[in-house]
Amino acid sequence: MESVTAKPGKGATPRPRWPQGPRTVFFDDVASRPTLAAAAKRGEIRRLVTGVWTADTISPDGEIVAENLWLIVSRVFPDAILVDRTAAHNGKIDRGVVTVSTDGRKDPLELPGDITILVRAREAAEDDMVWVHGLTIASPARTLADNTAPSRARRAAVGRTLNDDELLDWLANKALAWGSERMARLRADSLRHLSERPERHRPPGAQDRAAVRSAGRPGGHPEARHVRGRCCRRRGVGQASRPHVRSRPSAAVEP
Repeated sequence: MESVTAKPGKGATPRPRWPQGPRTVFFDDVASRPTLAAAAKRGEIRRLVTGVWTADTISPDGEIVAENLWLIVSRVFPDAILVDRTAAHNGKIDRGVVTVSTDGRKDPLELPGDITILVRAREAAEDDMVWVHGLTIASPARTLADNTAPSRARRAAVGRTLNDDELLDWLANKALAWGSERMARLRADSLRHLSERPERHRPPGAQDRAAVRSAGRPGGHPEARHVRGRCCRRRGVGQASRPHVRSRPSAAVEP
């Protein structure tokens, strides 16, 4: 939709009205293609990615994208669910990686600022939670279940899911914030997610990985059990793959 602003001189010249503030974005439905192209040619706006524009001609593209990431995602993937690594980090970008579940795309999407959106087929759960801009985010129980699936870093700095050490830290941080009773519910709900998941969506060994991680409580820490047998054999060492568990969370964990 376009509004008309009078200019000095004869008559009035049609001029689109879009956000002018620093690090703001808008989309290509605010004006016609010729109007956007003409404004870009005059240097008034620039395109960040297909369909996404900004009138901020000073800030780096990466800063603009990072500040408006979920608004952009909601336009590109309106059905997106934050899952895996991104759900574990409560919606924060982790080393340039964002992970969503959507039917809108099959291949990773590269954004300015070295941000890679890793996608997988959309799979909703009844306990998915409301997120910003009409998106949803996986519950903690689903996040634990999803992150038991192994993944490899291919087109990004890290894999789609947490690795063994990262998942251990995530569990330890949750345990410090939540306590044993709530952690017991988390483990039970996570295993329920895995048991109810269709076989075609369940990664090989996921049930086993989740059960091992949620079992014992040695070492005085409520979630300090690492997978000594399998992980140590895989790494070829005679001790746990991580020498310690942090006594404090590396980041704040919301209750």
